[in-house]
Amino acid sequence: MTVEGGDRVATVHQWTGLETRALRLALRLSVRAFAEHLGVAVATVSKWESKRAGTAPRPDTQAILDTALGRADAAARLRFETLRPELAGPVPNASRRDLDASPRAWEYESWTEDLDRVVVALSQQNFTFADSLLSRWLVRFDARELDEKGLYLFARSTALLGDLRRDQGSVLGPLSAQHSYAGARAVFTQLNIPRRVAQLDLSLAVIAEMSGRLETAPIRNPRRRRPALPSGPRQSPPVGRYRTGQERPT
Repeated sequence: MTVEGGDRVATVHQWTGLETRALRLALRLSVRAFAEHLGVAVATVSKWESKRAGTAPRPDTQAILDTALGRADAAARLRFETLRPELAGPVPNASRRDLDASPRAWEYESWTEDLDRVVVALSQQNFTFADSLLSRWLVRFDARELDEKGLYLFARSTALLGDLRRDQGSVLGPLSAQHSYAGARAVFTQLNIPRRVAQLDLSLAVIAEMSGRLETAPIRNPRRRRPALPSGPRQSPPVGRYRTGQERPT
């Protein structure tokens, strides 16, 4: 079967347990959900995945699998194409290291979707969720091993981390908004994206102004002392201040 998704084409001439597992993973479904999606028993899906290439679904089920792949969106089909060769056999050590070092095409898409979620989370001040999404990608990949698209997503993630740190009040220091903005600016400069560089220059200027206000803010003492009373003998009240009926001194 041939399915056209944009300019990409996925072809399955004969479905086996390997292809069915690749499709399930590409659709991001559990075994039970995948069985319900196809209208087959859970045990049937389990048998396909346990026997891998040693089993093939019946002809009528082959047609069902064709339909399921045909109705999948472009992202799922791309994941399916990526997973098929990986599940077919062991990958040499060098190739496995390459796969682990840099994202696959479908991972770029997931990364982009997560960054959109970060923007929403920051607008809702859900800092914990935003931090977890950013850490998922910033910790996973080394910027030195990424291509241009990966570097762009890495820099955008670092800039959003700066927004997160700024909103949390962490302005200066090694784990601060200033540090994240400077790192993102360096990558966007390397990629020659002046619009992003200008945006980060503005963010750094705001951070500089914020840090200046924090340094020059007056220290307020909540307990103000009362002025001390004058010492010495108590003076007599002035003339004209006597009570009624009291004679003035002559």
